[in-house]
Amino acid sequence: MMDQRTEEALRRATSTIRELRGELDRLTAERRRAAEPVAVVGAACRLPGGADSPEALWRLLRAGTDAVRPLTDERWRGVDFSAWDDPAFARIPRHAGLLDEIDGFDAAFFGISDGEAAFLDPQQRLALETVWESAERAGWTPEQLTGAPTGVFLGVGHQDYLLAALARGGEIGSRLATGTARSMIANRVSYELGLTGPSLAIDTACSSSLVAVHLACRSLRAGDCDRAVAGGVNLILSPLSTTLTGRALPMAPDGRVKALAADADGMIRGEGCGVVALRRLSDALADGDPIQAVILADGTNQDGRTNGLTAPSPFAQQRLLEDVRKASGLSAEDITLIETHGTGTPLGDPIEYEAIRAVYGSAPESATCWLGSVKANLGHLEFAAGIASLLKTLGAVQHGVVPRQINIDRISPHIDLTGQRFAVPLTEQPWVAAERRRAAVSSFGFGGSNAHLILVHPDALDAGGPALPPPPAAPVDGEAALLLPLSARSAPALRAQLARTSAALAELPAERLPAALATASRRRAHHPHRLAVAAPDRAGLLEELRRAQAELAGEEAEPAWPRRLAFVYSGQAAQWPRMGVALAERDPVVGEELAAWEREIVRAGGPPLLSTLAGSGAAAALADTRFAQLAIVALQSALTRRLLAWGLAPAAVVGHSVGEVAAAVAAGVLDRAEAVAVLRARAEAL
Repeated sequence: MMDQRTEEALRRATSTIRELRGELDRLTAERRRAAEPVAVVGAACRLPGGADSPEALWRLLRAGTDAVRPLTDERWRGVDFSAWDDPAFARIPRHAGLLDEIDGFDAAFFGISDGEAAFLDPQQRLALETVWESAERAGWTPEQLTGAPTGVFLGVGHQDYLLAALARGGEIGSRLATGTARSMIANRVSYELGLTGPSLAIDTACSSSLVAVHLACRSLRAGDCDRAVAGGVNLILSPLSTTLTGRALPMAPDGRVKALAADADGMIRGEGCGVVALRRLSDALADGDPIQAVILADGTNQDGRTNGLTAPSPFAQQRLLEDVRKASGLSAEDITLIETHGTGTPLGDPIEYEAIRAVYGSAPESATCWLGSVKANLGHLEFAAGIASLLKTLGAVQHGVVPRQINIDRISPHIDLTGQRFAVPLTEQPWVAAERRRAAVSSFGFGGSNAHLILVHPDALDAGGPALPPPPAAPVDGEAALLLPLSARSAPALRAQLARTSAALAELPAERLPAALATASRRRAHHPHRLAVAAPDRAGLLEELRRAQAELAGEEAEPAWPRRLAFVYSGQAAQWPRMGVALAERDPVVGEELAAWEREIVRAGGPPLLSTLAGSGAAAALADTRFAQLAIVALQSALTRRLLAWGLAPAAVVGHSVGEVAAAVAAGVLDRAEAVAVLRARAEAL
């Protein structure tokens, strides 16, 4: 028999054990969350060569396009280029990877006045539009984002627009300050979209945008935000920044980036914007987000002291690559594609290769590991360079193809591939199966700030899936029905949306069509100018879209909102057997409402509604006005509930004949039980 002291000691010990177990569980959960993979669930871009979407970028890469072009005063109207003929500037090439358009901005879409928009750095405008599109592609609606802890992490740097504004003179005030401050490129995105998570503008030079992705992943794992957008933006708006870059860094005299090549002789500037939408993998899976790829591990470090401030450190690069590889849990042989920083300089590329070889090298009989650099196609996008590399890799992970490396005939003699598993794709190459697609991406700042991450296909984790479960395949009353809703904030924007949607729908794999339609219906903002097309198949949808484009050409369509709605309820003679039965099975809102009506009808002595409509005697039952009136009003009320759940509320209701009762129910004048009593009395009177 235990004495009191022993019992007390056991109670204390039990309590301590419980506390320690709780602390252990908490620490285990924190450690697991700190290492949780991050899902890429959306992406958007504006890149040289007309690559205004990830799909367009992928087409550009597969075509082997060099988007670098001559730099003329078309970009800098009125600028005197005669100074560039001075011998001191002779080595600065007049080429760049340029966007087709930088002055277009839909200010009204974001509720920004034209006066304020004039003071906005085009980098702010570009970031706003690209972030919005990445969130939309992720299926994030404004209702989900407003007030939610969503982080914004954007690489930014040059302030060309501010310098040009100061040189012109004119107003210097608060609008110029907020319109050109680098911090505002991220902060304005958070403000305009109502995002309350971390909002950071990041400048680590060439690695800024990949560092931004790393910081976004860290923030997600730490619980600082539940969603994040990350990337970078860079625009070439002044000859001054090009002059400074040309004086500080080697640039290719012929205007061609020859990454990894024997004749590599320098970089070429580029511009653009790229953004990815990110979530913790567990959250993305739980919510059915469209997982495109998964970031297993990521990291950053610094060169420290080297031979010079801008001289790269192979040792720092090697340490970073090794740390990230270990954190991913993968072996060196698992990585079969590396998107290098690859600026096309005779010093930088070989140094980077040595770090890659030290970490990812292995026996030559291991699977080939492809090396490439998107800078050969687009130029060096500087503060957006890392995100351009990530977007290229994302395309390879999704499509299972390694695009050919352009502007290269012979590999640099300082990049010795003899006896190694590495190769540079001089022609397009098929990649490994989806479950083995694992890639690494590097981005290094010219001041020594380095970033590296490992990206894998969702199948490598048994993860992924469509944005929403595909709708049931069962036909409605024997006919398949596909619905595609579109909307915009202006008539011209709706016409542009029609054109983009037609192009995307034509290329969409058949198996992704149901998910795409579900996403368009349920995971998109619905703006005032609206249009919907319906057809039995994709060919029919495309034809309806073409017809809609022709009808809307040149028209200024009236917005669908804030026009007031009226619901009109019909009388008898439109009923038919099985009406509403399939809809009740597929739509829980309709099903619940019809079930509620059935309970009232049965309570009043009537037949069960749904089984009667679905049964062999439905036609005879509907020929009896006592049942027909009940069925018509019940179905009309169920359809009203469905419209209300979609946010379509009437300003007025009106009914004809028995539809007057349905209108009274919709207006709240009658409840179901009262309506059943009225209908039974009405039927007896008739």
